[in-house]
Amino acid sequence: MYGRAKKCYAETIFQKSPDMETDRFVFFDVGEFLFGVFNPEITGEEITFGNNTVPTIGINNVDELYKRLLEAGLKSVATKCQRYAHC
Repeated sequence: MYGRAKKCYAETIFQKSPDMETDRFVFFDVGEFLFGVFNPEITGEEITFGNNTVPTIGINNVDELYKRLLEAGLKSVATKCQRYAHC
């Protein structure tokens, strides 16, 4: 799952290569902080789809990003209200 997450953040969400990478984390510089994706294989943690952390990130155009995620074949598990966070 780590490889899938890393690819998703690099190619679809941030649309850039990681800025730093170790065996435990991959980091993306997203302005005022680093966004890190943890590799659970290092510690032997069992992660199944849907039971891990849901990131919160700020974006300029939610509709554009949501369209890009759908075009990449990603599926939302949140309601529209949760996606747009203005309910």
